[in-house]
Amino acid sequence: MLSEEMFVPLDSIFDWGKVVVEEPETHTFTKGGSTVELTTSRVYVLGDNGEKLQIYFEVAVHNVYGLTGIWPTGTDKDDQSLDNIEGFQISYPLTSLSTVDNPTPAEIATRHTLNMMWETTVDALKKLCDKKKKDR
Repeated sequence: MLSEEMFVPLDSIFDWGKVVVEEPETHTFTKGGSTVELTTSRVYVLGDNGEKLQIYFEVAVHNVYGLTGIWPTGTDKDDQSLDNIEGFQISYPLTSLSTVDNPTPAEIATRHTLNMMWETTVDALKKLCDKKKKDR
C-alpha cells in the first residue's frame, strides 16, 4: 500500500503522463486443492518530489448498488470479516435514468476520467507486450 495519497477533484485537469504502471507481478494461492495465479500491477502517480502517490478520483454523485466486499485473494468465505477486508467493489451508473440521453457535465467528466483509466491501462499492456516480444 502506498503511504501518500492524491485526490483529484472532478473539475480539475489531471496530468495522465504522471501515472506509472509497474511491471506486473504474479501471485499464487491455493483454492480447493487447485493453484490459482493472479497477475497485478501497482499503479500510482509520481508527485512533484518523485514520491509515489495512491490516487483517488472524484466522480459524479449517483446512487450506487451492488456493494461487494473485497478480501485478500484466496480468503475462504468463512474467514472473511471486516477485520481483514481490503476494500469494496460497487456498481456505479455513468448517468441517471433522467440524464441517460443528455449527460450532465459532471457525468461527462466522470466518463472521461474512466476512459482515461482504461486507455492508460491499455497503453501499459501494449508496452509490456512489446517488451516481452523483444525479450524472446
